[in-house]
Amino acid sequence: MGKATRYFTPTDHEISERMAMAVSNYEMGMLGIEGGILSSAVADAFVTAGIAASDVICGVKQGKYVNGDDHSSAITLLKEVDTEAGKSLAFLLSIKNRVQYEPYSEISADDQKRAQRAIEKLIYLAESLV
Repeated sequence: MGKATRYFTPTDHEISERMAMAVSNYEMGMLGIEGGILSSAVADAFVTAGIAASDVICGVKQGKYVNGDDHSSAITLLKEVDTEAGKSLAFLLSIKNRVQYEPYSEISADDQKRAQRAIEKLIYLAESLV
């Protein structure tokens, strides 16, 4: 039997903290791109930002977000709010293990661009809600 999905019900302060995390990680990734960096570190920053932005979106629209490693439930919950946002999170989570746990892994320019587009969609939506 699989683990039960854990949900977290955030306060307004916690939503603000998650938004700050999303923005700061997004900005870190963008600094890397502006510096001409093509690496898993840039994508890692976008993945972290995407998870935080998704928490904001679900926290505001659903009153909860998935707490833990149940990525498929996090994607499903986000898709209930916005299908395209769910697809963006799904892509970011599909590269998560490679960019966060394989320190010398390479990321293609195409995947880095896709990660950038995905996080920009999530950040824009999250910012429009807070």
